[in-house]
Amino acid sequence: MKLLLIRHGQTQANIDGLVSSWAPGEELTELGHKQAEELATRLGDAAITGVFSSTLVRAQQSAAPLARVLDQPVVVIEGLHEIEAGEFEGGATREQMIGYLTPMGIWGQGDLTAAHPGAFDGNHFLARFDAAVEEITRKVGDNGTAAVITHSGCIGVWVAGRARNVTPEYSASHHLGNTDIVELVGDPVNGWEATSWAGSPVLVP
Repeated sequence: MKLLLIRHGQTQANIDGLVSSWAPGEELTELGHKQAEELATRLGDAAITGVFSSTLVRAQQSAAPLARVLDQPVVVIEGLHEIEAGEFEGGATREQMIGYLTPMGIWGQGDLTAAHPGAFDGNHFLARFDAAVEEITRKVGDNGTAAVITHSGCIGVWVAGRARNVTPEYSASHHLGNTDIVELVGDPVNGWEATSWAGSPVLVP
């Protein structure tokens, strides 16, 4: 199948540089809504067989225009939500953002036991995101194409952990802007390969 992992549109927390993983989360800004409409235009002619979203408001709002253009429902899937921030929730300083991101870097080095204070470790994240992808695969089938609106942290960590051709270093050094897409092909049994990252081919030495 083809899996399109899409970062949601802009929120005020993105503008302010806040650590934000709380549910239901912020709504999109005016620009974020425009980005969602532009995403629908970009993907409106694609052979998408399912539109999926995390449980957070910003992801559902980002998915809505695409679902409308495709005349499909937005299917909300547990497990696609942002990586929990724990005690760093709402942090506005550079130190707090680094604290939030640090365990993710450790996961990329192979230690999935690192965790944010008051949150979960890498094993927990990968297990719940894997389960979400497996559910999506069952819904669209082996030959389907799923558009999945989720969150940048989730995309970066999960792709680095599950795509055979993407390293944690590649993921960490390739920023995803709002409504950027990482395209993968494969399935949960045989594994995944990333074919494009934010519109560019994935090139990993």
